[in-house]
Amino acid sequence: MHLESKGFVGAPRFLGIDSANREILSFIPGFVPDNLGEFSGAQLFSAARLLRAMHDATTNCDLKGGSEVICHGDASPCNCVFADGVPSALIDFDAAHAGSRREDLGYAAWLWLDIGNPETDAEFQGKRLTDFFVSYGEVDIRDAVPAVIDAQVRLASRCGAPRAAREWTERNRARLMGLQEQDLVSSEFRIDSRSLPSVSCGRSCG
Repeated sequence: MHLESKGFVGAPRFLGIDSANREILSFIPGFVPDNLGEFSGAQLFSAARLLRAMHDATTNCDLKGGSEVICHGDASPCNCVFADGVPSALIDFDAAHAGSRREDLGYAAWLWLDIGNPETDAEFQGKRLTDFFVSYGEVDIRDAVPAVIDAQVRLASRCGAPRAAREWTERNRARLMGLQEQDLVSSEFRIDSRSLPSVSCGRSCG
C-alpha cells in the first residue's frame, strides 16, 4: 500500500484479505522468466531503473526504521514481470526487509548479469556491471564488485548456496574492476544513447 501511495506502479496492488486470511493482490500481465539468462542492455537498464524507483518510493516508509530503504530482497529476473520485452514490475516480496540500496543492488546485479557463470568473459561482465550501476544512478561504481561479492556471501551463509559463483567473482575481481574507471564515461554514453524512458516511479512516469 505504501508503494501505491507513492505512485510506484511496478508492483502488484493490495486488494484485501480473503476468507482464508490470505492477501489478495492484483494480477500484472506479462512474462516472468523461469531462470537466469543473458539479457540485453535495454533490459538491464530497465531492471536497474525499476529497482531504483522502488527504493526511492520507500525512503520515507515507516517500516524501514533507521535503515536507508526497504529492500525487495530477491530482485532477480525470476521475480520480475516483463512487458513489451522489458522489466516492468517486481513481484514476490516475501524477502522484503529494511536495509540499504547497496545490498539490494549488489544482489540484483549478480543475478541479472549471472555473475559467476564461467561461460561469460569477466571483462565483458565488468562492462555490464558498470552499466547496471550507472543505470541505477548515484552509487559508487568502484563498489560494484564488492557489493556483488557481499551479496553472494550473504546468500551462502543464509541458505548454504553453492560457493562457485562467489569463488569465480573473487578470482576474477581484478578483471571485473579493471576497466570500471576508464569505462565509466563510455558507459554513461552507451546508456544515454539508448534514449530509453526513465522509470522514476514505474513505467507510467516516463
